[in-house]
Amino acid sequence: MSRSGLIATKVGNSSHYDSNGMVTHVTVLKVEDCIVSNVKTLDKHGYNAIQLASIDTKKNINKINKPQRKNFSQIKISPKKILKEFRVDDKNILELGTKL
Repeated sequence: MSRSGLIATKVGNSSHYDSNGMVTHVTVLKVEDCIVSNVKTLDKHGYNAIQLASIDTKKNINKINKPQRKNFSQIKISPKKILKEFRVDDKNILELGTKL
C-alpha cells in the first residue's frame, strides 16, 4: 500500500538521549504546508500519483510556465518552489487542493 510523501527541508543534526542515557543521532527537518497540486489517475495517465507543491517562491506568476501556472491558479495558491510527484494506490488518492 503506497501512501503520499512529504516535502521537507533539512535544518540540521542533533542527538536525542533516552531515559537509559543511550544516544540516538537524529536529523531535524522542517515541514511546511504541502498542497496537492495535481492528481494523476490510472484511467487518464496510466498510473496513480499525486503531485505535491511546497515552499513559497518569490517568482512572479507571469515568470512560471503555463502548465504549472494553470495548476496553481486552479487551486488558488501562490507559486511554489518545489513540485514532487508521489505514486500512490487508488485508495490513497487525495483531492486537489488538500493540505498535508
